[in-house]
Amino acid sequence: MKLKGFVFAAIAVLSLTSAVFPGENLVIKLFVTTAKLDSPVEVVGFKYPERGPDYPDRFKNDNEGFCLMRGYCPKVVLHNRTKKEVTAIDVGGLYGNPAEPQETAEHLSQMGVLSVDNLQLKSLHVIAANGQAEFGSIILWPYEAIGMGIHQWGSSCVHVAVVVTHVKFSDGTEWMYDYRQGPALWRDSIPSGTVGSCRTSPEASAALKSIGGVGPESLPSQLSNETIDSYSAICPVKKNSDGWSALVCTW
Repeated sequence: MKLKGFVFAAIAVLSLTSAVFPGENLVIKLFVTTAKLDSPVEVVGFKYPERGPDYPDRFKNDNEGFCLMRGYCPKVVLHNRTKKEVTAIDVGGLYGNPAEPQETAEHLSQMGVLSVDNLQLKSLHVIAANGQAEFGSIILWPYEAIGMGIHQWGSSCVHVAVVVTHVKFSDGTEWMYDYRQGPALWRDSIPSGTVGSCRTSPEASAALKSIGGVGPESLPSQLSNETIDSYSAICPVKKNSDGWSALVCTW
């Protein structure tokens, strides 16, 4: 398997941009990574969506199947390290402001990334013993992940560390993630150099918290079916007649 660390390259570029102040130059940056968690099922990495984002009936409740299995959303790649079949799994995202890692870690937030069981898949298992599987998640689209963080933190950057939180096996046993590990896992997964590129002025922070919405999503500029260990997105913001609105994210 070939892994690409796109986050680190993105940081170098973002560091060259102008300081973040309210106005046309305001930019929101997203970093999505795995976290080093000792779990029976591990997050190997991610895959870009194969199509979309305009999947059928996008804003209705019946889109989960299109996202989960049909390639319309970014995917989480999972590896079962055990000799038992997985019949249900939950994956979460630890998110916060990487410019203030200590403060964020003390008040760490978590979003649900995906939840899937064998009944949904109409299968005997979700992941075979010692096997690998991949599932799409709406929350991994940049506009969704960024929206979860900017209003809460008022930061020009949002960092999401994706971890397995719950696993149920075919023999009836279960594994649960210890939430007390969250702050350290999130803090340790912040890519090198991120903190310095994510400083936000008080004025910009206030503007970010007032953003009313985001623009339409777009596919990554370089589509690939390879597994990547991280990815990033850049979302310029502009002021229009309706207030602050995020432009289309590029990633």
